[in-house]
Amino acid sequence: MRQPPEQTSPPDGEETPEGEATPDNRLRKLRHDAFRLLSGSAEEARHASGDGMLMVDGAFVAVAPRARRHGAIAHDEPGMMITAEASYRVESATLPRVRASLALAGELLLRFGASIGCNAQGGITLNRWLAARHLTVDRLAAEITATRQLQRLIESAPEGGDGSSLR
Repeated sequence: MRQPPEQTSPPDGEETPEGEATPDNRLRKLRHDAFRLLSGSAEEARHASGDGMLMVDGAFVAVAPRARRHGAIAHDEPGMMITAEASYRVESATLPRVRASLALAGELLLRFGASIGCNAQGGITLNRWLAARHLTVDRLAAEITATRQLQRLIESAPEGGDGSSLR
C-alpha cells in the first residue's frame, strides 16, 4: 500500500519553525499590500484581504494565491489568479450580446493571457494567472486594474461586433 509523501514543509499559508513565511503567506501579504494601494484605506484592505476580493471600478475582483500545476513534469509554480466578473449572467444575456462579447474576447484573451470562465451563479468571469516571481505590489495592483478593464471592455462589446476593431 502506498503511503502519502512525508511533508517536509508546512502547509501553504503557515510559517516554518524559523518564522519564515511560506510562498502562500508572501502572496497573501502581496495581495493585502496591493489592495491597500488600490483602496487607499488600511481598513478596507484588511477586509478585502480577508474576503480575497476588492471592489474595483464598480465590481468585485477576486485575487487568490494559486499554483500553476505542472504534474510530474516540473514543480508547481506559485502565482496569483485574478478573476473579474461580468455584470450579467449567461442565461439572462441575449445571443447577440454573448456572441459580441466572445468575438471581442478571443483576441484579448490571446493578447493578455486570460481565459473566460463561469462562476456557480452563472456569471461570466475573466481569469488571469500571473507568476509570483514577477510580482511586486505595484505590478499586482496594475494587473488587478487591467483585468477589470479587460472584463469591462469585453462586456461592453457592441452587439453585432466581431472583434475586428482590435486588429
